[in-house]
Amino acid sequence: MPFFNAGRFIAEALMSIQEQTYSNWELIAIDDFSEDDSLNILQKFAAGDARIKIIQNLEKGIIPALNLAFEHCEGQYISRCDADDIYPNERLEMMVGRIKSRAPKTVITGMVSYFSDKSVSRQLRKHEAWLNEINICGATWSNVYRNCVIASPNWLCSKADMQEIGAFKNLEYPENYDLVFKWHKHGFDVECIGEISLYWREHPLRISHLSEDYQQKAFFSLKLKRFLEIEKFSKLYLWGNGKKAKLCASLLIESGLNFSWMDLESQHSEEKDSIPREDFRFTNLSNGAKLLIGIYPNPAQRRNIEDFLMGQNKIEGKDYWYL
Repeated sequence: MPFFNAGRFIAEALMSIQEQTYSNWELIAIDDFSEDDSLNILQKFAAGDARIKIIQNLEKGIIPALNLAFEHCEGQYISRCDADDIYPNERLEMMVGRIKSRAPKTVITGMVSYFSDKSVSRQLRKHEAWLNEINICGATWSNVYRNCVIASPNWLCSKADMQEIGAFKNLEYPENYDLVFKWHKHGFDVECIGEISLYWREHPLRISHLSEDYQQKAFFSLKLKRFLEIEKFSKLYLWGNGKKAKLCASLLIESGLNFSWMDLESQHSEEKDSIPREDFRFTNLSNGAKLLIGIYPNPAQRRNIEDFLMGQNKIEGKDYWYL
């Protein structure tokens, strides 16, 4: 558990960990140079519970904190907790019980539920529903380039497997998404327990709201970098003309990669560095071609897109992905 100025929430997080029905755990809490009373609160908990260990971070940031914590972990399994969330009492029992019967290179996750002192936005409820649906339906990896498919404080994995892939070494921000790509690259399976395992707190001080490392451009830069490393293709296509597609195109142009750009009809834009759009109906996606779809339309339009791609023998998660 990395923590920074989490004094407002950290006691609730710690109590939810102490109340786990699976009691054979250790908590490695890394103080990321907190300036509030977070450390004092943790010290009070640690004084009465030897399973809680507090270590001062050596270098500012979540990635150094995760690496330092991993060096001090003694358990057979590794999980991550954030200092502002709440964990259901059965979380560890459910996750450990599931992973014990699974093959190596398995990540266990679960359902998430957002909560807040105020109302949770419609956008976050849609993200919650999407995240739960793709994981429970086994569609995790086919959605990996759309968004981070496993919530950062909602997984459990074998320590030996994490050591084999270098765990948190050489991660880039957003680090939670980069860890997911590391699992994907090394062929891990993802299994979702059908119960809530994370109550995900929404508040204005979340690092995802405050840091540029967690904004849309950072996510796109990382996902495209990992896409080009992981996927093999003879030709790359981009589909769409909205904000996501244009951001993707600008990053691909910056990378110097040649690609073809498809849309609903042929277009010639006067925008700087623009590439002419091809009418998708007259595009033949050759064998070995990969497609990034920079839109996520309503179900009817999505079916039309997928019917077209099915007609060209393209499979989601293998030949094309939504961004």
